[in-house]
Amino acid sequence: MDSQKLPFSNREPPLEFGTQEVKIIRRKGEKVTARKNLVTPRSLQDCLEGGKMWESKLPEWYSSTQLLVRQRPMDIEDQQKAASWIKRPPPGVLLKDIKTLQDGEWLSAFVIEEYLKLVQKASSTENHKVEYFDCSAYSQLRSKSAFSSYRRRLKTKKDVAGSDVVFLPVHQSDHWGLLVFYPKKKTVLLLDSLSSSHFIKKKTALERSKALLTSYDLAPSGKKWDQWTFSAPDADEIPQQTNSDDCGVFVCQFAYYLACGYPLQLSQLMMSRIRKWMVLELSDGSIREHRVKVSTAAEEPTRRKRHRLSLSRSKKRHRSPPPLPENKHHSVRRSILSVLGKLKGESSFKMEEEDGSDTGNEADVSSNNISLDASLPSTCTSTPKGKFRKKRGFTKKEQGKRAKQALSWEAIREAWTTPCRCDTDCCAKLGTERIAKARKLFWQPYNRHKQSIFIREAFQSADRRKEVKMDHYQFSICGFLVCHKAWCAIYGIKKSRFYEVKKVYEAGQDIAPDGRKGMEYKTKRWLIAKEWLGKYAKKFGDDMPNSKNTNLPQCATKKVIFESYEDDHWDEKTLKESRFRQMWKKEFPNLKIPRKTRFTKCTECDTLRKLLKSAKTKEDIKEVQDRRTAHFGLQNSARQKYYKHIKKARNQPENYLSIIIDSMDQNKSAIPQFDTETKLQASLKPLRVHLTGALVHGQQRAFVYAWTEKFRMDTNITVNVLISILLELAKDYNGHLPNTLYLQLDNSAKECKNKYIIAFAAWLVHLRVFRKVKLGYLMPGHTHEDVDQMFSRFSTHLDKRNAATIPELFQRLTDAYTPHAECKLMTSMWDFRDVIDKKIAAISGHSRPHHFTAKLVSGKVQLRAKLWPDPQEEEVEIPVNRFIPSFPTCTSVKEWRINKDDSRVKEHMSALKSVEDDLEKWAETPMGDKTNFLTFWTTFISDERRQPGKPAWQLNDLQNHRAPAIDKSVIDNETRTSLDKLSRKNTGPIQIVVKNKPGNRKRSSTQNTIATSCPKKARK
Repeated sequence: MDSQKLPFSNREPPLEFGTQEVKIIRRKGEKVTARKNLVTPRSLQDCLEGGKMWESKLPEWYSSTQLLVRQRPMDIEDQQKAASWIKRPPPGVLLKDIKTLQDGEWLSAFVIEEYLKLVQKASSTENHKVEYFDCSAYSQLRSKSAFSSYRRRLKTKKDVAGSDVVFLPVHQSDHWGLLVFYPKKKTVLLLDSLSSSHFIKKKTALERSKALLTSYDLAPSGKKWDQWTFSAPDADEIPQQTNSDDCGVFVCQFAYYLACGYPLQLSQLMMSRIRKWMVLELSDGSIREHRVKVSTAAEEPTRRKRHRLSLSRSKKRHRSPPPLPENKHHSVRRSILSVLGKLKGESSFKMEEEDGSDTGNEADVSSNNISLDASLPSTCTSTPKGKFRKKRGFTKKEQGKRAKQALSWEAIREAWTTPCRCDTDCCAKLGTERIAKARKLFWQPYNRHKQSIFIREAFQSADRRKEVKMDHYQFSICGFLVCHKAWCAIYGIKKSRFYEVKKVYEAGQDIAPDGRKGMEYKTKRWLIAKEWLGKYAKKFGDDMPNSKNTNLPQCATKKVIFESYEDDHWDEKTLKESRFRQMWKKEFPNLKIPRKTRFTKCTECDTLRKLLKSAKTKEDIKEVQDRRTAHFGLQNSARQKYYKHIKKARNQPENYLSIIIDSMDQNKSAIPQFDTETKLQASLKPLRVHLTGALVHGQQRAFVYAWTEKFRMDTNITVNVLISILLELAKDYNGHLPNTLYLQLDNSAKECKNKYIIAFAAWLVHLRVFRKVKLGYLMPGHTHEDVDQMFSRFSTHLDKRNAATIPELFQRLTDAYTPHAECKLMTSMWDFRDVIDKKIAAISGHSRPHHFTAKLVSGKVQLRAKLWPDPQEEEVEIPVNRFIPSFPTCTSVKEWRINKDDSRVKEHMSALKSVEDDLEKWAETPMGDKTNFLTFWTTFISDERRQPGKPAWQLNDLQNHRAPAIDKSVIDNETRTSLDKLSRKNTGPIQIVVKNKPGNRKRSSTQNTIATSCPKKARK
C-alpha cells in the first residue's frame, strides 16, 4: 500500500510492527483471553485500510469550546469512605468488581456498565437525551442476526435516533475504547486512550458503527456515508494513558465529560483520584458533580493574580475563631453541676457558665505557642499550625492505660476541684470543657517523647526570668494565667516528670528519645501458647506449594483450636481467647484455616465443618467433635510415620534412604516467561514445561526433572525419575545403596498410586537393589509437605525473574531453594509401564491403603498393605506369585517411543509450531542475549520433533549397586550362654545363709536359710 495515499500523509507515519513507544506493563497472575497475533503486519495493514474514512482530528464544533475543567481534591472523610467501600461494597456490588477500581487493576465490564448508567441518569434532561449500550453490544455487531437477537433480549428499547449522544464501549485485544454517536449531528467518534498501539482495529470499528446505525434506520439512502463524519482523534488530540491499567477509567471519564459537554481535559495523573471518586459514586448511586470545577477562560485568574492571592494568604493575620454556641455542651455541664453541686455548693460552680474574662487576669500569650485549637471560646487564642496540633483519625487503640485514665471524666472533675497555692483558684476558673480539651491535646497523641517536648516548649514560652522584676515561670492556658501546680493538674502531669523536664530545660539540653519505644515483653503464657501452636501447626498443617502459608484442616476453627489449647493446659493459667488470637496473628501470620482453595480438599473435613455449623444439640456437637478428633489422629499418624522415616534416614544414612517425589503446577513453569508482560505478549502462548521434584532427606539433596508434553503423564515419569536419582546417589554410597528405601508419593492414581508402582517396588527388591521398600501415602487433602514448600519457593522466585530458555529456568530454580536443586532435562526415558503391564495381573482395592511394604523374606519377595501406618492396623498380604508370576528383566525394558497419532502429542507439536512462529515477537521483549535465545529455541524445537533415543541412565546399572549382604551374626551359642549367666547373676533371686555362733566349730544341723526374691530394680 502506498503510504502517500493514506490520511496520515500530513502527520508522522504510523508505528510499524514492533516499534510502538508506549510502555505496556501487564501485571502477573492476570487471566486474559486475548486473541493471538495482536499486532502483526497483517493486522496493522487492516488498521490502516480501515482508517480511510476516519479523520484524525476532532470535529470543529467540538474543539471550539472555551471551557476549563479541573478536578477538585478529595477531603479526608471521602478518602476514608472510599477505602471502606473497597473493603465492604454496598449491596448489589460484588467485591471482585469494586476491587477493580484499586490502583493498578483493570476495570471489569460490570463497573463500566454501572458507571455509564450513572452518567445517563446525571446528564439526561428534557432537551438533552443520553443513551448507552452495554459492553457486550460491540461483539454482537459482528453479524446482523446476532445484533437482532441482542436487541430482542433488551429489557428497555434504545432510542438512538432521538438521542443527542450514544455511547458504545469497545473491547478488543484486552483494551477498552469508546464509540460515541451524535445522531443529530451525524458524527461518530472513536476515542482510544492508546491510539498509537492499534489494539482497536479501525476497520472493524468502522464496519460495526455503520452496522449499528443501519440497524436503527439511520443509514443514508444508498448507504453513501458522505454526510456523516467519522473521527478517530490522534494521540495529540485526546488524553492518553501512560500505563496498561487505566483504559477502562479513561472510557468512563470520556463518557462523563462528553455527556456533560465538557472538553476532554484529563491526564494520567488524575486517574488515581478519579478511581476513588468512582468508588464513592458507584456506592452512592449518583455522580458527584461538585468534584469537577468548570469555568471559562475569562473567569480564570491570571498568573499575577494567583501570585498575589498566594502572598495574601501567607501573610494573613492570625485571628481568634468565633465563639462556640452557648448550648453546645449544655447537657454535660448540667450533669456535672448536678453531681458536684451537692458536694461544695452551687455558688462555687457558677463561674463555669460565665465567659471567664472577668475571672483572673488575661495572660500575654503572643509568644506562647502552646495553646489549644480553634474550637475554643472567643477568650482563648487559637493554636498556630505546629507539630503539637491534634492528630486526626485517632483511635482508642493508641491510648495506654494512663491516657484512658487521664481522659476520663472522673480525672477531669478531680483536676477541676484541685486547690492550688495561689489565691485565684486557677483550676476552677478554666472549667471542665477547657480542661478536657487541654488533656486531649496532651494525651491523645500518646508518645512519651512528644509529651516531654511539649513540656519543654511550655517552659520555653513561660520563661520570664530575664524580664524586669520577674524571677519565675508564667504559665497560661486558654488565655488564663495559672500557677505551675494548676498547670500540671490540668494537663495531668506528674510532679516528678515536671521537675525532670525543668532540670533538662534549665541545663540547656534537648529531650533524649525514649529508648523503650517499640520494646515488647512477652509473658510466660504468651511463650507457652506460641510453643503449643507451633507444634500444633507442625502436627496438622500442610505447607502450600504456591505460597508461604501453612493451611490447617478445613474442619478446624480458631475457637476449637483455642479450646484444645485450654484442654492441654488445664492445670495452669492460659491466655484469654482474644489474646490467643492476637498471638496467632502476630507470631504465625502465615498459619491459615482456608475456606476456599484451588487445591483438592479433604471431603471428610469439609463435611465435618458443615455438620459442626448446623449442629444444635450437645450430643450432636460432641459426636461431630469426636469424629473430627479421630480424623485428625488418622492423618497425623501417616504424617508422623513420614517424619519418623526422615529421622531414621538422617541418623543412619548407611542403612536407610528416604525420598519424596511430587510434580509442580505446570502453569508456573511455562517458558518463555518474563517478570513484566506486555499486552503483546499476552496473546502469545508459551510452551508448557512440567517439573517433577524430589527431596533426599538423608543426604540433603534436591532434584528437579523437566519434561515436555510429548511424554504421557503416567507411571513412567515417576519410575524414570527414581531410577535416575538412585544411580546418582549410588556414587555417594561407594557403589551400593542402603538396605531400606522409604518412598513418599502423592495420591495421584495416574502417576503414583497404582499397580505399576507397587510392582516396581517389588521389582527393586527382586533385583536385590533394596531388601525392603516402603511406599507411603498421606491422607487425600492433607498431602502438602516439604517438597511442596520447595515448589512454593520456585513459584515465588519465577514471578520476579525472567526465564526465557530451559538453562535460564534451571538457573532460577537453583537459586530459589536451599539445598540447591540439581536440574535435568528429560529428553528420553524407559517405558517400564508397557513391559510390566504384560507381566502383572489386574488387582483391585489397592487405592484405599496408605502404606505398602515390599521386602525380601527367605529369598522371595513379600508384599503387604496396611490401611494406615499404625502398629495396631491389620496387615494384608498381596500374593506375589499371582500378582507378578514372572518379573521382567532389565534388558526387556525398551525406550519410550512417541505415538504421533496421540492427541496430546499433536497438541504439543502444535504448541511448538506456535512458539516457532512467534519467536521474533518473543525476541522483542527486553532480555539479556537475543542471539542465544533464538539459537536455543531453534535447536530445542528441532530436537523435540525427533524420536527420543535411549536414556543416559541404564537399567543394568541398578544391578551393580545392590544392597550389601547382611553380616554374619556375632552372637553364637557359647556367647549367648555367657550372657545369660551374667544376666542371672545381676537379676536372679538371692540366698542369705545364717551360720553358727563364733567359736562353735561344729556345724549346726539346723541352719536358718532366708531366700528372698529381690529384683535388681527393687534393690535400687
